[in-house]
Amino acid sequence: MKKEIKQAPAIFNSISELHRAMGLPKPLHPLVSLVNNSVINRNRDEMITSLILNFYKISYKPNLKGKLKYGQGYYDFDEGGLLFVSPNQLLATANDNGDYE
Repeated sequence: MKKEIKQAPAIFNSISELHRAMGLPKPLHPLVSLVNNSVINRNRDEMITSLILNFYKISYKPNLKGKLKYGQGYYDFDEGGLLFVSPNQLLATANDNGDYE
């Protein structure tokens, strides 16, 4: 059995840092940003699979197919939903099969 290598989560201290990592233009405001993830042009191999944000994040996921790790547990978003992330929480994908639009 192949042992899975765990990568340390990426830590983002600002919205600008997150925009740069996602290949997005500079945010219009330093404290608030609205991003449609379907327009992100990143290769799946380049995507960050686990991260820690040092700011609050609210996401609306209308059709996420897969599980998302938030804190210590995994949550099923097959039917979509709202996700509220507080600072210093681990946010990670559970597998590579999901549609993370």
